[in-house]
This record gives sequence, C-alpha cells and structure tokens, in this order.
Amino acid sequence: QHMDQVADPAVERAANRLLRAFVTKRLSVDLFPLARIAKITRRLTERIDARNPSPWGSRFHRRQRDDEQEREEREVDRNRYWLDTEVLSSGFGFLGSLSEASDTAEHERLLNYCSAVLTLFLSTMPKIENPKQEVEGTPYEFDRWVLRLTAAVVAQLPREEARPFWQPVMDLGPGAHYWVEDFCHEWFLTGRQFAMSLDAFGAQWRELILYSLQSPQWTGDMSRSYQLERCAMEVMGLGLVLATVAAEEFTPVIQTLAPEFERWAERWLSHSRPASHFAYFLSRPAGRALLPSGIVWLNRAVQSFSKYGWEERDIPDALVGALRACWRNHRDSVIGNADLQGHFLQLLNTLCNRLNADALALRTQVSQFMQGPTD
Repeated sequence: QHMDQVADPAVERAANRLLRAFVTKRLSVDLFPLARIAKITRRLTERIDARNPSPWGSRFHRRQRDDEQEREEREVDRNRYWLDTEVLSSGFGFLGSLSEASDTAEHERLLNYCSAVLTLFLSTMPKIENPKQEVEGTPYEFDRWVLRLTAAVVAQLPREEARPFWQPVMDLGPGAHYWVEDFCHEWFLTGRQFAMSLDAFGAQWRELILYSLQSPQWTGDMSRSYQLERCAMEVMGLGLVLATVAAEEFTPVIQTLAPEFERWAERWLSHSRPASHFAYFLSRPAGRALLPSGIVWLNRAVQSFSKYGWEERDIPDALVGALRACWRNHRDSVIGNADLQGHFLQLLNTLCNRLNADALALRTQVSQFMQGPTD
C-alpha cells in the first residue's frame, strides 16, 4: 500500500517484486500460515519498540500490569491480531460457498483458507478454565466475519469434516460467551442458508447440541459460570434467534431433535430464564412440535422453582402461553392421558395459585371438558 510513501528502498524493491508476481500470476497459491505471520509481525514490532523506548510506552505497560492485576479474577485479555484484519477480510471476501470450487483441489484450497482465518482468530483467544473469569471485551468485526464464515463452512461439510471447524469455537466455552453466542447466531442465520438441505442442517445441529451437553468446557467446573446459561440457550436457538428457529420451516427439524431437546430440558429447565424462553417457544409454530411432552418437562422443573425463579420477567405469561397452545392442539391427549393431564393441571393450578389472570381464565375453559375437579 501507498508505494510512494515507502521510505526504505529495500522494502520498496521487495514490494515491487511481489506486485509484479501478482500481476503476472506467478505468486504461489499456497497460503503462509497467518498465525505465523502475526507472530513474526509481533516480534518485529516489539524489537522496534525496544530500540525506540518512550516514557509513554513504559507508563502504558505499567498501567497495563496494574489493570491486569485488578482484573485477575474477572477478565482475561486476548492477544492482538498484529495484522490488518480489514485487509484480510477483504482479501478473503470470496470465501463462503464451497460449491463454487471447480474441482477437488480447489475445494481443498478453499477449506485451507477458511481454516487459516479461523486459526488466526483462535490464536487471539485465551483459554478460560476459571468459571469466575471471562474474556475481556466483545467480538471485533473481523471476529464476527470469521464466525459467520465458519458457520457457512460447517453447514456445507459432512459431519466428520465439519467438526474441526465448529469444535474449537464451542471449546471457547462460557468464558468467551459473546463469541460462542455469535457463532450460534450465525449458525441459524448463515448456516441455514448454506446447508444442502434442512435435514442436513438438523443433523449438524444435533452434533452441536450433544457436544454442548457433554463437553468438559460446558460441564464440570465451568458449569458454575453464570454465562453458561446464555450459551446453552443460544445453541438451542432459544435466545436472540428464537423467532427464526420458531418459524414453521423448522418444524421437521425440531421433531427429529425432540430427544436432544428433552436432554437439554432435564438439565436447564430448572433455571427460570431458559424455562421462560422454552415455554414461549412451545407456543410458536415450530415449538409446538415438542408438545405435549414439553408441558411435562416444564411442570417437573417449575415445581422446584424458588421465589427468585418466579421473579424472572414474563415467565408466568410464557407458561400460560405454552399451556394454551397444548390445550388448543392436544386437547384430546390432555383429557385422555392421565399422566399428561396430571402434569397439565398441576402446572395450570400452580399459575392460578399465583393469581395469574390468564391461567384462571384457561382453567375455567378447561373445566368445561374435564370430569371431576381441576383444582
């Protein structure tokens, strides 16, 4: 860039050679590892700083050490990229669709490029093993581009080939919840667009869910992280993208993932926020695929709610909405199945005892079809 501003003749000559090789298409298509380039750049920068010390630099490093000590129990700094990420994202802007590869060699080359930018991103992320800590800051625009690209690639690959792309991101865990959440958002928004079919999308989604339920980064000591709840909701599509996942289009996928949703429910519905979002999901088109079983899952969890759990915003209304959807779509099952009826009425009466007006109205409606008391 800016060849007229290059002061060092040696650098200018090298740059001109590269430019001529690029124009004549003599540059190798093999990609030098970006993370290694960043490491070299960092060393050069540190050497320059060492040769040209300034009081501002020492003051900055001293202040940085003080800040790090203060944040030791809270936030962990990530590494710098040491490269112009805007140039990288522009230069690799052609990445995304693997179907555009003309042959197997080009397909592999595209995957290598995608792997290179993902590896560069991961090299900047610290490994968090203390549930009280999290990565400082929020995703950069380049981070979001990498996560979007990764979601697109995962959706286009067979299961075993896709795993090396999504697992390192999932392994960032709740300590890097902003990045994990962004990847989940992109999975539902971008991954769905690039998936070969809805069935293929669902099969890969199952892999993400199962991994979140058993990975050491999502269980064990890290399960005490208060950020894990957010990650667990996003991987199920019950967070920011709930409206997208709840659309009619996803109904067949939700049906096939019912066993995974049940496993997730056993672990997370005892938490009021996931329970609230799940209940709302049951009242939406795709979420109704989990009825009437979802009512049983919810009732078992709700009965152990603490006073604090009931203070979750909108949870009574979300629960009533789920009950109403179950009654509207599965009335005969509620009336004819004693076990389901027991859970349905227990959850309904729990809400009535809390003087929820919508629950009281629904109980009046239900009592017209039930034999015997409903309270």
